[in-house]
Amino acid sequence: LVQSSGDKNSTIDSVNSLVYTGGLTNHAEAIGRCRDALSGTPDRNKYMLLITDGKPNRPQPTGPTDPSPADAAIASADLAKGDDINII
Repeated sequence: LVQSSGDKNSTIDSVNSLVYTGGLTNHAEAIGRCRDALSGTPDRNKYMLLITDGKPNRPQPTGPTDPSPADAAIASADLAKGDDINII
């Protein structure tokens, strides 16, 4: 999670400073963390820039009724949308 002041150059610098850690891809958790971080911000345009290395592969379902990683990501994105957060 990297926060930016919102201006173009700051956002570009934030993206350029990201370090690829490899491995697991949990879109649902990433979206949830960003949603939590944005929940305390004033009511203005809220944007989340989601950068990924591939399709979600976490969390792994542990039972027959657990959502797939993709479905968990969609559910998390829907919650963010309900909070008026724009995901790019």
